[in-house]
Amino acid sequence: MRTCGPQELLDRLIQDNQELIVHTKMYIQPLGEEALALIPRPNHWSIHQCYQHVHLVNYHYLSHIELSLSSSPLNYDASGAPFQAGIEANRFIDSMVPREGSIRNPFKTLLAFDPRHVSTGEQRGGQEVILEFIQLQEHFLQLLDKARCLDLNLCKPPSKLVKGMQFNLGDTFRFLTAHSQRHFWQIQNLLREVRP
Repeated sequence: MRTCGPQELLDRLIQDNQELIVHTKMYIQPLGEEALALIPRPNHWSIHQCYQHVHLVNYHYLSHIELSLSSSPLNYDASGAPFQAGIEANRFIDSMVPREGSIRNPFKTLLAFDPRHVSTGEQRGGQEVILEFIQLQEHFLQLLDKARCLDLNLCKPPSKLVKGMQFNLGDTFRFLTAHSQRHFWQIQNLLREVRP
């Protein structure tokens, strides 16, 4: 995706993130702690760890997005300006999305976002992490809606996650959604292995 209307982009991202919440409530929340914590193969994550990773990344980005939104002038005229995806951002985001039943490009997780390296004081149970994920996704939906009156091309939240690239607000929203979808695909595969 290179160019589209900003409202069209936000509507699609809202729908995609609502689906993640619905699927989490329907298929993951009913699981017990044991199923959430099960690591089916060495060097893989549990369902709990997948959600914890997504939560760590989203929490990092959403705090920066909130700062950007609060410091950006509300520009109602810009809401009709086309959204222009960055070339590098577009390539990076596209490489994250699972295609044809697999993840084509595995990425090394930064230590700060690796759930296996969460300090003991920050560790929470699987159900607590699932609830936090849902709450953070609902907050993300509010930020997507709030961004309707901003120019998605001009606002650029900072991040330490993707070195050498600074995404505009639209690409940041797209990245967070693609990242969540990527790990939800991973969770769906794990779900097949942990269900009795």
